[in-house]
Amino acid sequence: MSSGGVLTKVEFVNELQDNRICPLLYYEKDGRKIVPCFKSPHTAKDFATRNTPNSDSVGVMELQANDRESLLNSGFEFEELDWPNKREVFVHVLFLECE
Repeated sequence: MSSGGVLTKVEFVNELQDNRICPLLYYEKDGRKIVPCFKSPHTAKDFATRNTPNSDSVGVMELQANDRESLLNSGFEFEELDWPNKREVFVHVLFLECE
C-alpha cells in the first residue's frame, strides 16, 4: 500500500490504524489464497520482513474470530507455518470490524 508520497511513513501507519485498516499478507498455492499463521509473533515478523521490500513497514497482529470468519467467507484459507520461508506474497486489505 502507498500514500503516494503525500504522508510520511509514520502518518500513513497512523491513518491505517485510526481507520482500522490492515494490509494482510497472503500467498497463493494451487490456486488458493493462503494466509500464513505462526506460533510466535517473532516468526511472523521474520516472514513479513523476508517477503516484502526493505522499504515497507511490517507488523504482526492476532486476528480476531470475526476477522478470521470474514476472510474464510471471502475464500481465504489459513496455514500454520513453522519457518519464515521465502514466498511470493500479495496484499489483501482487511477492514477490521469495530469492537
